[in-house]
Amino acid sequence: MNYFPSPPSSPSPFEHLDDPDYVATDNEPSIVCGSCNKALGADWFCSNCHKKCSTCSRILALNTDDYCTRCWVYVPSQNTFVPRQKYLPSPTSSTTSSSSSTCSTATHHSH
Repeated sequence: MNYFPSPPSSPSPFEHLDDPDYVATDNEPSIVCGSCNKALGADWFCSNCHKKCSTCSRILALNTDDYCTRCWVYVPSQNTFVPRQKYLPSPTSSTTSSSSSTCSTATHHSH
């Protein structure tokens, strides 16, 4: 599993706490993706570089076979993913908007 550290070019969200003259302005530097420099929103999610688990919205690597280990277990003998809990949907069926990616590209077989 890949882990994504805080982008190095992002400002510290707390650096202003030591400055008694700090005044919030609209032209503050925004938090940017460390891979593509896209300005990020409050959730720090970059759709250019990452995907979200369709079940829990955990951020995963894009363009990999990365899948959410919180929600799914891969069974190599069956070449399939099984939900950690029976009520979860398949990792290959999107439960979010059509623009978001799913957890994995592998096929889930129903029994």
